[in-house]
Amino acid sequence: MSTITAALVVYNEEERIEGVLRSLLWCDEIVVLDKSSTDRTRELASRYTARIVTAPYSGFDIGVLRRLHQESSSEWILWVYASDLVTPALAREVRRLISGDVPYDAIEVPYHRYVLGMGSPRSPWYATGFHPAVMRRSAVEFRDDDVHGAIVWNSERIHRMRDAAPGAYLYHLTHPTVDMMMDRHIRYCRAEGELSSERLSLRRAAGSVLRSIFDVVVRRRTVFRGWDGIALSFAYVSYWMLRYLYLWERKRSRAPELYARMRSEILEEWEKTSE
Repeated sequence: MSTITAALVVYNEEERIEGVLRSLLWCDEIVVLDKSSTDRTRELASRYTARIVTAPYSGFDIGVLRRLHQESSSEWILWVYASDLVTPALAREVRRLISGDVPYDAIEVPYHRYVLGMGSPRSPWYATGFHPAVMRRSAVEFRDDDVHGAIVWNSERIHRMRDAAPGAYLYHLTHPTVDMMMDRHIRYCRAEGELSSERLSLRRAAGSVLRSIFDVVVRRRTVFRGWDGIALSFAYVSYWMLRYLYLWERKRSRAPELYARMRSEILEEWEKTSE
């Protein structure tokens, strides 16, 4: 019988770690890679699995995902985040699909994303479709140039769960607070600035900001959905603005050097006045 490992990378997730792990207890193995959390993440995770691997904190590091892949021992891997929840119906469907002689290497599961507690179809983050969360271990590959799409597969044999049972969903419940949203915005955008500084121009990054505004004003019309729509619109656009700023900082900012020189020059003037 085929086995499945639930694999996730976490950092300071004491508020959410128990929820996701409780929804993964049906898996044959749960492997948690903790990036040196400073809260109770490891303590809480140890209640549900003994497979906890600790790594030094880093921003986006493809080596962390590779190590998590190496630590997984099952034929199949379910890739999840601390913000995810697997429903019982989805667990049963996945178990059924990976049993026996399986003619595919990846499974796209029904997926529903919530941001700041809102999952409206007008949200620019709205996603009710399918997400490739389940992959055969031997088919997994990694990309080191895409923060949001680092896990890929090397096969065209993909099964989409179009006929899944009612209630079979992977829920992605992200950004419960504005503080958590901005913390993750900063982490992701800093990583994107580091990864994209060579291949992404400031023109293209600025264009992404303009497209995000188009999305919330014209395509989704999120901004016209009352105060909640305005909040979602600002949150969405702020990500692309912050990404541009981190990229601009790496390409053009000379603020540290300028300020250091100005301080040196002004303090030197003060030394002269005291002579």
